[in-house]
Amino acid sequence: MMKIKLILMFVLSSAMIYPQANIREMNDNFIEIAKNIVPKVVSISVKRKTASVENEFFKFNYPFSPDSPRSSQPALGSGVIIDKRGFIATNYHVVANAEDITITTSGGKKYKGEIVGADEETDLAVIRFSSNIPSDITAIEFADSSKIKTGQIVFAVGNALGLSDTVTMGIVSAMHREGLGLAGYSDLIQTDAAINPGNSGGALVDVHGKLVGINNAIISTSGGYMGVSFAIPSNTVKNITDQIIKNGKVTRGWLGVMLQDIDDDLAEKIEAKDGGVLVADVMKTSPADKAGIETGDIIISVNKTKVKNIYELKRAVSVIKPGESAQIIIQRGKEKKNVDVAIGKYPDPKKKKEEDYKQGIGINVRDIDEETAYQFRIRDKNGVVVTEVLPGSPAEKAGIMRGDLIKQVENVSIKGVSDYEKTINSSLRNSKILVLVKRGNQQQYLVIRMR
Repeated sequence: MMKIKLILMFVLSSAMIYPQANIREMNDNFIEIAKNIVPKVVSISVKRKTASVENEFFKFNYPFSPDSPRSSQPALGSGVIIDKRGFIATNYHVVANAEDITITTSGGKKYKGEIVGADEETDLAVIRFSSNIPSDITAIEFADSSKIKTGQIVFAVGNALGLSDTVTMGIVSAMHREGLGLAGYSDLIQTDAAINPGNSGGALVDVHGKLVGINNAIISTSGGYMGVSFAIPSNTVKNITDQIIKNGKVTRGWLGVMLQDIDDDLAEKIEAKDGGVLVADVMKTSPADKAGIETGDIIISVNKTKVKNIYELKRAVSVIKPGESAQIIIQRGKEKKNVDVAIGKYPDPKKKKEEDYKQGIGINVRDIDEETAYQFRIRDKNGVVVTEVLPGSPAEKAGIMRGDLIKQVENVSIKGVSDYEKTINSSLRNSKILVLVKRGNQQQYLVIRMR
Protein backbone atom coordinates (compact mmCIF):
# COMPACT_ATOMS: atom_id res chain seq x y z
CA MET A 1 0.00 0.00 0.00
CA MET A 2 2.83 2.36 0.90
CA LYS A 3 4.53 1.60 -2.43
CA ILE A 4 1.36 2.51 -4.37
CA LYS A 5 1.05 5.78 -2.46
CA LEU A 6 4.65 6.69 -3.24
CA ILE A 7 4.13 6.02 -6.96
CA LEU A 8 0.97 8.14 -7.02
CA MET A 9 2.79 10.97 -5.22
CA PHE A 10 5.59 10.82 -7.82
CA VAL A 11 3.12 10.92 -10.72
CA LEU A 12 1.20 13.83 -9.20
CA SER A 13 4.36 15.79 -8.45
CA SER A 14 5.65 15.17 -11.99
CA ALA A 15 2.39 16.48 -13.42
CA MET A 16 2.76 19.62 -11.30
CA ILE A 17 6.34 20.18 -12.43
CA TYR A 18 5.60 19.44 -16.10
CA PRO A 19 2.07 20.68 -16.89
CA GLN A 20 0.31 18.96 -19.76
CA ALA A 21 0.56 22.06 -21.94
CA ASN A 22 4.34 22.10 -21.50
CA ILE A 23 4.57 18.42 -22.38
CA ARG A 24 2.56 19.02 -25.56
CA GLU A 25 4.79 21.95 -26.46
CA MET A 26 7.92 19.90 -25.88
CA ASN A 27 6.49 17.06 -27.96
CA ASP A 28 5.66 19.47 -30.79
CA ASN A 29 9.22 20.82 -30.64
CA PHE A 30 10.65 17.31 -30.93
CA ILE A 31 8.41 16.59 -33.92
CA GLU A 32 9.62 19.80 -35.59
CA ILE A 33 13.28 18.89 -34.94
CA ALA A 34 12.81 15.47 -36.56
CA LYS A 35 10.95 17.03 -39.50
CA ASN A 36 13.78 19.50 -40.14
CA ILE A 37 16.73 17.15 -39.61
CA VAL A 38 15.66 13.97 -41.43
CA PRO A 39 16.01 15.53 -44.94
CA LYS A 40 19.58 16.54 -44.11
CA VAL A 41 20.65 12.95 -43.42
CA VAL A 42 21.16 10.42 -46.22
CA SER A 43 21.57 6.66 -46.41
CA ILE A 44 24.79 5.32 -47.92
CA SER A 45 25.23 1.91 -49.55
CA VAL A 46 28.79 0.85 -50.40
CA LYS A 47 30.18 -1.98 -52.50
CA ARG A 48 33.81 -2.57 -51.63
CA LYS A 49 36.92 -3.65 -53.48
CA THR A 50 37.57 -5.75 -50.37
CA ALA A 51 35.65 -5.92 -47.13
CA SER A 52 36.04 -2.97 -44.77
CA VAL A 53 39.17 -2.55 -42.70
CA GLU A 54 36.82 -2.76 -39.73
CA ASN A 55 33.38 -4.18 -39.16
CA GLU A 56 30.62 -2.01 -40.67
CA PHE A 57 30.09 -0.60 -37.23
CA PHE A 58 32.80 -0.55 -34.58
CA LYS A 59 32.42 -2.77 -31.56
CA PHE A 60 34.97 -3.80 -28.98
CA ASN A 61 36.44 -7.31 -28.95
CA TYR A 62 38.11 -8.98 -26.02
CA PRO A 63 41.73 -10.02 -26.57
CA PHE A 64 42.01 -12.92 -29.04
CA SER A 65 38.24 -13.40 -29.29
CA PRO A 66 36.80 -14.10 -32.77
CA ASP A 67 35.36 -11.17 -34.65
CA SER A 68 31.76 -11.13 -35.84
CA PRO A 69 31.04 -12.80 -39.21
CA ARG A 70 31.69 -10.67 -42.26
CA SER A 71 28.90 -10.10 -44.74
CA SER A 72 29.15 -10.20 -48.51
CA GLN A 73 26.22 -7.78 -48.74
CA PRO A 74 26.78 -4.07 -49.48
CA ALA A 75 27.71 -2.15 -46.33
CA LEU A 76 25.14 0.33 -45.13
CA GLY A 77 25.79 3.63 -43.37
CA SER A 78 24.60 7.20 -43.11
CA GLY A 79 25.81 10.65 -44.05
CA VAL A 80 25.02 14.28 -43.27
CA ILE A 81 24.65 17.00 -45.91
CA ILE A 82 27.08 19.74 -44.84
CA ASP A 83 27.16 21.90 -47.97
CA LYS A 84 24.54 22.81 -50.58
CA ARG A 85 27.11 22.04 -53.26
CA GLY A 86 26.45 18.38 -52.51
CA PHE A 87 29.15 17.57 -49.94
CA ILE A 88 28.25 14.92 -47.35
CA ALA A 89 30.12 14.06 -44.13
CA THR A 90 30.30 10.41 -43.09
CA ASN A 91 32.67 7.97 -41.41
CA TYR A 92 35.89 6.73 -42.97
CA HIS A 93 34.94 3.17 -42.05
CA VAL A 94 31.67 3.49 -43.98
CA VAL A 95 33.35 4.27 -47.32
CA ALA A 96 36.77 2.61 -46.91
CA ASN A 97 37.79 0.62 -50.00
CA ALA A 98 34.59 1.66 -51.79
CA GLU A 99 34.31 0.98 -55.51
CA ASP A 100 30.66 1.95 -55.78
CA ILE A 101 28.65 4.36 -53.59
CA THR A 102 24.89 4.89 -53.68
CA ILE A 103 23.36 7.85 -51.85
CA THR A 104 19.67 7.65 -50.97
CA THR A 105 17.94 10.83 -49.82
CA SER A 106 15.10 10.91 -47.30
CA GLY A 107 12.65 11.07 -50.19
CA GLY A 108 13.88 7.70 -51.44
CA LYS A 109 15.70 8.95 -54.55
CA LYS A 110 19.01 7.24 -55.32
CA TYR A 111 22.15 8.94 -56.64
CA LYS A 112 25.69 7.84 -57.43
CA GLY A 113 28.30 9.13 -54.99
CA GLU A 114 32.06 9.59 -55.00
CA ILE A 115 34.72 10.11 -52.36
CA VAL A 116 36.20 13.60 -52.06
CA GLY A 117 38.68 12.65 -49.36
CA ALA A 118 39.00 10.69 -46.13
CA ASP A 119 40.85 10.86 -42.85
CA GLU A 120 41.31 7.51 -41.12
CA GLU A 121 42.80 9.14 -38.02
CA THR A 122 39.49 10.80 -37.09
CA ASP A 123 37.27 8.24 -38.86
CA LEU A 124 35.83 10.97 -41.07
CA ALA A 125 35.27 11.21 -44.81
CA VAL A 126 33.58 13.51 -47.30
CA ILE A 127 31.62 12.21 -50.26
CA ARG A 128 29.49 14.05 -52.81
CA PHE A 129 26.85 13.44 -55.43
CA SER A 130 28.72 12.39 -58.59
CA SER A 131 26.32 14.40 -60.75
CA ASN A 132 22.77 15.75 -60.74
CA ILE A 133 22.95 17.35 -57.32
CA PRO A 134 19.39 17.49 -55.94
CA SER A 135 18.12 21.06 -56.09
CA ASP A 136 16.15 20.75 -52.87
CA ILE A 137 18.93 19.66 -50.50
CA THR A 138 19.60 21.70 -47.38
CA ALA A 139 22.85 21.70 -45.42
CA ILE A 140 22.82 21.11 -41.69
CA GLU A 141 23.89 23.87 -39.31
CA PHE A 142 26.83 23.19 -37.01
CA ALA A 143 26.70 23.70 -33.24
CA ASP A 144 29.80 24.60 -31.21
CA SER A 145 30.72 21.27 -29.62
CA SER A 146 32.96 22.99 -27.06
CA LYS A 147 29.76 24.22 -25.40
CA ILE A 148 28.08 20.81 -25.12
CA LYS A 149 27.28 19.79 -21.55
CA THR A 150 26.75 16.38 -20.01
CA GLY A 151 23.03 15.82 -19.53
CA GLN A 152 21.74 17.84 -22.47
CA ILE A 153 19.19 16.24 -24.80
CA VAL A 154 20.37 14.97 -28.19
CA PHE A 155 18.81 13.16 -31.16
CA ALA A 156 20.50 10.53 -33.33
CA VAL A 157 19.39 10.37 -36.97
CA GLY A 158 20.44 7.76 -39.49
CA ASN A 159 19.93 4.54 -41.41
CA ALA A 160 19.69 2.26 -38.36
CA LEU A 161 19.78 -1.43 -39.31
CA GLY A 162 18.91 -0.39 -42.86
CA LEU A 163 15.81 1.51 -41.70
CA SER A 164 16.24 4.99 -43.18
CA ASP A 165 15.12 8.20 -41.47
CA THR A 166 15.33 6.64 -37.99
CA VAL A 167 15.31 9.18 -35.14
CA THR A 168 16.17 8.28 -31.54
CA MET A 169 16.59 10.46 -28.46
CA GLY A 170 18.87 10.46 -25.44
CA ILE A 171 21.26 12.65 -23.50
CA VAL A 172 24.95 13.42 -23.58
CA SER A 173 26.32 10.86 -21.12
CA ALA A 174 29.88 12.18 -21.02
CA MET A 175 32.38 14.29 -22.92
CA HIS A 176 36.01 13.83 -24.00
CA ARG A 177 36.04 10.05 -24.19
CA GLU A 178 39.45 9.01 -25.46
CA GLY A 179 41.85 6.09 -25.48
CA LEU A 180 39.20 3.70 -26.81
CA GLY A 181 41.26 2.56 -29.78
CA LEU A 182 38.65 3.76 -32.28
CA ALA A 183 40.79 6.33 -34.08
CA GLY A 184 44.13 8.00 -33.66
CA TYR A 185 42.65 11.41 -32.77
CA SER A 186 39.67 10.43 -30.63
CA ASP A 187 37.91 12.94 -28.40
CA LEU A 188 34.39 11.61 -28.45
CA ILE A 189 30.94 12.50 -27.18
CA GLN A 190 29.27 9.64 -25.29
CA THR A 191 25.49 9.36 -25.54
CA ASP A 192 22.74 6.92 -24.61
CA ALA A 193 20.73 7.75 -27.73
CA ALA A 194 20.06 4.45 -29.51
CA ILE A 195 22.66 3.92 -32.24
CA ASN A 196 22.84 0.70 -34.23
CA PRO A 197 24.69 -0.68 -37.27
CA GLY A 198 23.81 1.60 -40.17
CA ASN A 199 23.88 4.74 -37.99
CA SER A 200 27.59 5.17 -38.77
CA GLY A 201 28.08 8.63 -40.28
CA GLY A 202 24.67 9.87 -39.19
CA ALA A 203 23.86 13.02 -37.27
CA LEU A 204 23.76 13.71 -33.55
CA VAL A 205 21.85 16.98 -33.09
CA ASP A 206 20.78 19.20 -30.21
CA VAL A 207 17.30 20.55 -29.38
CA HIS A 208 17.90 23.37 -31.86
CA GLY A 209 18.45 20.89 -34.67
CA LYS A 210 22.13 21.80 -34.96
CA LEU A 211 24.82 19.19 -35.54
CA VAL A 212 26.80 18.37 -32.40
CA GLY A 213 28.47 15.24 -33.74
CA ILE A 214 28.78 12.46 -36.32
CA ASN A 215 27.85 9.05 -34.88
CA ASN A 216 30.66 6.54 -35.27
CA ALA A 217 30.82 3.84 -32.60
CA ILE A 218 29.16 1.76 -29.92
CA ILE A 219 30.35 -0.49 -27.14
CA SER A 220 28.49 -3.76 -27.55
CA THR A 221 28.84 -7.45 -26.82
CA SER A 222 25.90 -8.24 -29.10
CA GLY A 223 26.64 -6.05 -32.13
CA GLY A 224 23.66 -3.80 -31.39
CA TYR A 225 22.71 -0.93 -29.11
CA MET A 226 23.51 -1.41 -25.41
CA GLY A 227 23.26 2.16 -24.13
CA VAL A 228 26.82 3.33 -24.81
CA SER A 229 27.33 5.14 -28.09
CA PHE A 230 29.87 7.65 -29.39
CA ALA A 231 30.00 10.57 -31.80
CA ILE A 232 32.80 12.72 -33.24
CA PRO A 233 32.34 16.33 -32.01
CA SER A 234 31.07 18.86 -34.54
CA ASN A 235 34.10 21.14 -34.16
CA THR A 236 36.35 18.25 -35.23
CA VAL A 237 33.97 17.41 -38.07
CA LYS A 238 34.02 21.03 -39.27
CA ASN A 239 37.81 21.30 -39.15
CA ILE A 240 38.45 18.02 -40.96
CA THR A 241 35.72 18.32 -43.60
CA ASP A 242 36.72 21.90 -44.43
CA GLN A 243 40.27 20.71 -45.13
CA ILE A 244 39.09 17.78 -47.22
CA ILE A 245 36.71 19.93 -49.30
CA LYS A 246 39.41 22.56 -49.87
CA ASN A 247 42.50 20.37 -50.30
CA GLY A 248 41.28 16.80 -50.68
CA LYS A 249 43.29 15.77 -47.63
CA VAL A 250 44.11 16.64 -44.03
CA THR A 251 47.40 18.21 -42.94
CA ARG A 252 48.56 17.98 -39.31
CA GLY A 253 51.34 19.37 -37.22
CA TRP A 254 54.04 16.97 -36.04
CA LEU A 255 56.42 17.03 -33.09
CA GLY A 256 58.28 13.75 -33.53
CA VAL A 257 58.37 12.25 -30.06
CA MET A 258 57.37 8.99 -28.39
CA LEU A 259 55.26 9.77 -25.35
CA GLN A 260 54.13 8.19 -22.10
CA ASP A 261 51.35 9.14 -19.73
CA ILE A 262 52.41 9.86 -16.15
CA ASP A 263 50.71 7.79 -13.43
CA ASP A 264 50.90 8.56 -9.70
CA ASP A 265 53.97 6.40 -9.04
CA LEU A 266 55.86 7.86 -11.99
CA ALA A 267 54.83 11.41 -11.07
CA GLU A 268 56.25 10.94 -7.58
CA LYS A 269 59.48 9.45 -8.88
CA ILE A 270 60.19 12.12 -11.51
CA GLU A 271 58.67 14.96 -9.44
CA ALA A 272 56.06 15.87 -12.04
CA LYS A 273 54.12 18.21 -9.77
CA ASP A 274 52.44 20.06 -12.64
CA GLY A 275 51.37 16.95 -14.55
CA GLY A 276 52.09 16.77 -18.25
CA VAL A 277 53.31 14.05 -20.59
CA LEU A 278 56.67 12.27 -20.43
CA VAL A 279 58.93 12.17 -23.49
CA ALA A 280 60.03 8.53 -23.76
CA ASP A 281 62.03 9.00 -26.96
CA VAL A 282 62.82 11.67 -29.55
CA MET A 283 63.00 10.84 -33.24
CA LYS A 284 66.20 11.93 -34.90
CA THR A 285 66.00 15.10 -37.02
CA SER A 286 62.38 15.61 -35.94
CA PRO A 287 61.07 19.08 -34.98
CA ALA A 288 61.40 18.17 -31.30
CA ASP A 289 64.99 17.00 -31.79
CA LYS A 290 65.94 20.18 -33.64
CA ALA A 291 64.39 22.29 -30.86
CA GLY A 292 66.43 20.52 -28.18
CA ILE A 293 63.69 18.44 -26.50
CA GLU A 294 65.22 15.40 -24.83
CA THR A 295 64.18 11.99 -23.59
CA GLY A 296 62.96 12.38 -20.01
CA ASP A 297 61.54 15.88 -20.52
CA ILE A 298 57.99 16.47 -19.35
CA ILE A 299 55.80 18.49 -21.72
CA ILE A 300 53.48 20.64 -19.61
CA SER A 301 51.80 22.89 -22.16
CA VAL A 302 51.60 23.77 -25.86
CA ASN A 303 50.87 27.40 -26.75
CA LYS A 304 49.67 28.04 -23.19
CA THR A 305 47.27 25.07 -23.27
CA LYS A 306 48.03 22.58 -20.51
CA VAL A 307 48.17 18.92 -21.53
CA LYS A 308 47.32 16.13 -19.09
CA ASN A 309 47.76 13.09 -21.33
CA ILE A 310 49.00 11.86 -24.68
CA TYR A 311 45.72 12.50 -26.47
CA GLU A 312 45.51 16.13 -25.38
CA LEU A 313 49.11 16.74 -26.44
CA LYS A 314 48.57 15.04 -29.77
CA ARG A 315 45.47 17.12 -30.53
CA ALA A 316 47.17 20.35 -29.42
CA VAL A 317 50.07 19.76 -31.83
CA SER A 318 47.96 18.43 -34.71
CA VAL A 319 45.97 21.66 -35.14
CA ILE A 320 49.13 23.77 -35.52
CA LYS A 321 49.99 24.42 -39.16
CA PRO A 322 53.32 22.96 -40.31
CA GLY A 323 55.99 25.64 -40.33
CA GLU A 324 54.43 27.64 -37.52
CA SER A 325 56.28 28.04 -34.23
CA ALA A 326 54.82 26.57 -31.05
CA GLN A 327 55.76 27.61 -27.54
CA ILE A 328 56.17 24.49 -25.44
CA ILE A 329 56.83 24.51 -21.72
CA ILE A 330 58.82 21.52 -20.49
CA GLN A 331 60.12 20.35 -17.15
CA ARG A 332 63.66 19.01 -17.18
CA GLY A 333 64.72 17.78 -13.80
CA LYS A 334 63.39 20.38 -11.37
CA GLU A 335 63.56 23.27 -13.83
CA LYS A 336 60.96 24.55 -16.28
CA LYS A 337 61.99 25.76 -19.71
CA ASN A 338 60.30 27.49 -22.64
CA VAL A 339 61.11 25.83 -25.94
CA ASP A 340 60.13 27.23 -29.34
CA VAL A 341 59.50 24.41 -31.81
CA ALA A 342 59.04 24.83 -35.56
CA ILE A 343 56.20 22.35 -36.04
CA GLY A 344 56.69 19.89 -38.88
CA LYS A 345 54.22 18.22 -41.25
CA TYR A 346 52.96 14.89 -40.11
CA PRO A 347 54.42 12.16 -42.38
CA ASP A 348 51.96 10.32 -44.59
CA PRO A 349 51.47 6.74 -43.36
CA LYS A 350 53.44 4.24 -45.41
CA LYS A 351 50.92 1.70 -46.68
CA LYS A 352 51.45 -1.05 -49.16
CA LYS A 353 49.14 -1.59 -52.07
CA GLU A 354 46.46 -4.25 -51.80
CA GLU A 355 48.19 -6.51 -54.32
CA ASP A 356 51.36 -6.47 -52.18
CA TYR A 357 49.84 -8.05 -49.12
CA LYS A 358 47.74 -10.48 -51.13
CA GLN A 359 50.98 -12.22 -52.04
CA GLY A 360 51.95 -12.85 -48.40
CA ILE A 361 49.83 -13.99 -45.45
CA GLY A 362 47.27 -11.25 -46.09
CA ILE A 363 48.30 -8.30 -43.95
CA ASN A 364 49.92 -4.89 -44.19
CA VAL A 365 52.38 -3.92 -41.48
CA ARG A 366 54.20 -0.79 -40.31
CA ASP A 367 57.14 -0.05 -38.08
CA ILE A 368 56.37 1.25 -34.60
CA ASP A 369 56.35 5.01 -34.99
CA GLU A 370 54.69 7.97 -33.32
CA GLU A 371 51.34 7.35 -35.00
CA THR A 372 51.08 3.61 -34.40
CA ALA A 373 52.27 4.04 -30.82
CA TYR A 374 49.51 6.61 -30.22
CA GLN A 375 46.75 4.82 -32.05
CA PHE A 376 47.29 1.32 -30.71
CA ARG A 377 48.76 2.21 -27.30
CA ILE A 378 52.04 0.43 -28.02
CA ARG A 379 55.02 0.91 -25.75
CA ASP A 380 57.22 -1.78 -27.29
CA LYS A 381 60.09 -0.65 -29.47
CA ASN A 382 60.47 -3.89 -31.45
CA GLY A 383 57.98 -5.58 -33.72
CA VAL A 384 55.66 -4.60 -36.56
CA VAL A 385 52.09 -3.32 -36.26
CA VAL A 386 49.33 -4.89 -38.34
CA THR A 387 47.52 -2.02 -40.10
CA GLU A 388 45.28 -4.00 -42.45
CA VAL A 389 44.03 -7.58 -42.66
CA LEU A 390 42.76 -8.96 -45.96
CA PRO A 391 39.35 -10.60 -45.45
CA GLY A 392 39.48 -14.36 -45.97
CA SER A 393 43.29 -14.41 -45.88
CA PRO A 394 45.36 -16.99 -43.98
CA ALA A 395 46.19 -14.31 -41.40
CA GLU A 396 42.53 -13.46 -40.73
CA LYS A 397 41.60 -17.14 -40.44
CA ALA A 398 44.38 -17.56 -37.86
CA GLY A 399 42.91 -14.74 -35.76
CA ILE A 400 45.30 -11.87 -36.54
CA MET A 401 43.60 -8.47 -36.17
CA ARG A 402 44.33 -4.87 -37.05
CA GLY A 403 46.44 -3.34 -34.27
CA ASP A 404 48.21 -6.58 -33.36
CA LEU A 405 51.96 -6.39 -32.79
CA ILE A 406 53.92 -9.20 -34.43
CA LYS A 407 56.95 -9.97 -32.25
CA GLN A 408 58.24 -13.18 -33.86
CA VAL A 409 57.90 -15.17 -37.07
CA GLU A 410 59.03 -18.80 -36.94
CA ASN A 411 60.78 -18.06 -33.60
CA VAL A 412 62.82 -15.26 -35.20
CA SER A 413 62.57 -11.93 -33.37
CA ILE A 414 61.18 -9.09 -35.46
CA LYS A 415 62.58 -5.60 -34.91
CA GLY A 416 60.91 -3.86 -37.84
CA VAL A 417 59.43 -4.15 -41.31
CA SER A 418 62.68 -5.22 -42.97
CA ASP A 419 63.07 -8.14 -40.53
CA TYR A 420 59.43 -9.09 -41.00
CA GLU A 421 59.58 -9.07 -44.81
CA LYS A 422 62.79 -11.11 -44.89
CA THR A 423 61.49 -13.73 -42.44
CA ILE A 424 57.95 -14.00 -43.78
CA ASN A 425 59.10 -14.31 -47.40
CA SER A 426 61.42 -17.18 -46.49
CA SER A 427 58.55 -18.89 -44.64
CA LEU A 428 55.87 -18.73 -47.34
CA ARG A 429 56.87 -22.16 -48.68
CA ASN A 430 55.84 -23.70 -45.34
CA SER A 431 52.36 -25.18 -44.97
CA LYS A 432 52.12 -23.54 -41.53
CA ILE A 433 53.79 -20.41 -40.13
CA LEU A 434 54.21 -19.78 -36.40
CA VAL A 435 53.89 -16.16 -35.26
CA LEU A 436 54.01 -14.54 -31.81
CA VAL A 437 51.39 -11.82 -31.55
CA LYS A 438 50.93 -9.23 -28.80
CA ARG A 439 47.49 -7.68 -28.32
CA GLY A 440 47.22 -5.21 -25.47
CA ASN A 441 49.21 -6.75 -22.62
CA GLN A 442 48.72 -10.34 -23.76
CA GLN A 443 50.96 -12.41 -26.00
CA GLN A 444 49.89 -15.53 -27.86
CA TYR A 445 51.35 -17.85 -30.48
CA LEU A 446 49.18 -18.29 -33.58
CA VAL A 447 49.59 -20.77 -36.42
CA ILE A 448 48.88 -19.48 -39.92
CA ARG A 449 47.82 -22.23 -42.30
CA MET A 450 49.02 -21.40 -45.80
CA ARG A 451 47.37 -24.44 -47.46
